[in-house]
Amino acid sequence: MTMFTQRTMKRLACVAVVWLLSACNLPLKFAAPGISAVSASDTAQTVSTGQVVRPPVILISIDGFKPEYLQRGVTPTLNSLANKGVLAEAMHPSFPSITFPNHYTLVTGLRPDHHGIVGNNMNDVQITEWQVFDGKLPPDSRVDVLLGWMDKPAAQRAGFFTLYFDDVDHAGHEFGPDTQQVNDAVAKVDRALTRLLAGLDARHIDANIVIVSDHGMASTSEKRVIYLDKSVASKSFKLVTVGTYAGIDPLPGQEATVSQALVKKHEHMECWNKADIPARLQYGKNPRVPAIICLADVGWLIFGTEDPRIHANGGAHGYDNMSKEMSALFIASGPALKQNMILPAFDNVDVYPLLMKLIDVPALPSDGSLNSTAAALR
Repeated sequence: MTMFTQRTMKRLACVAVVWLLSACNLPLKFAAPGISAVSASDTAQTVSTGQVVRPPVILISIDGFKPEYLQRGVTPTLNSLANKGVLAEAMHPSFPSITFPNHYTLVTGLRPDHHGIVGNNMNDVQITEWQVFDGKLPPDSRVDVLLGWMDKPAAQRAGFFTLYFDDVDHAGHEFGPDTQQVNDAVAKVDRALTRLLAGLDARHIDANIVIVSDHGMASTSEKRVIYLDKSVASKSFKLVTVGTYAGIDPLPGQEATVSQALVKKHEHMECWNKADIPARLQYGKNPRVPAIICLADVGWLIFGTEDPRIHANGGAHGYDNMSKEMSALFIASGPALKQNMILPAFDNVDVYPLLMKLIDVPALPSDGSLNSTAAALR
């Protein structure tokens, strides 16, 4: 699968495309409209007709949250959820370890090569419509919108919700992961989760909560920057994306020149023709992937040419998805999940089958498997 297919669109029809806030009206086990929940068990809520409504599933993404942030003493709510639920040693993002490809992977179980969102920036001559992400809504307001949806009677309530926080990622990019600013952003999101749990408790809703991040974060520096025009003239290629990895399309007639100059191992960087990208990255088959991909060593950045506006002293992600710095967060807690459990590291394509199991919807074929997380289920 190289482009969007009907099957892929079906996956995405009931999930948040931008992940600001979303709810999907998935089947709720024959719940009768207008009947409120009156009691809760470990696995479901029972309404007055004897019909059953499953606990809602809330998928929460904290963009750019490294698992080691849990050890900084500013996440009492996240640590409590991890301690009484399921914590993964690590979750490996898909390559490229950046935001939009990995959010689509989390909710489809497909690698970026297969679902088609191969980068934050892409060229596709067949698609002309797009919309800029607006992240101005603060964390508490996002939580309050979701809680407002929870006020519907249990039989009318959506079965699957997503909630997205970008504060930690922004602080990591601007200041670097090992800073007070990141600690403050982490604490801010943790407080928003405290608000969410209190709101659920006040509504007597025992939800299954899955908390993930899309990738980690690594420190960068203006002293660790690679400029492509030092190797080949900038007028010979078009840059699709730059940063931790670069996507490059040679201009017509310049293919051989650009390939000869770039496609090899450089100091702190390696470049491949898309057909020769290492198999372990599972990337390069989709037609939206640029002709040449250059991947920087962790902590280094790639740009086309020197520019005083470039901000390099901070943090970045997009490196080799198996590097420790790119590891992502996974916590799951709720009535359908075991307590005090640590899962071995797994790939983020395995989140989708778990979500489908929790909401009792048959999973479509994907690159993921329930095997990695099945032990976490009651």
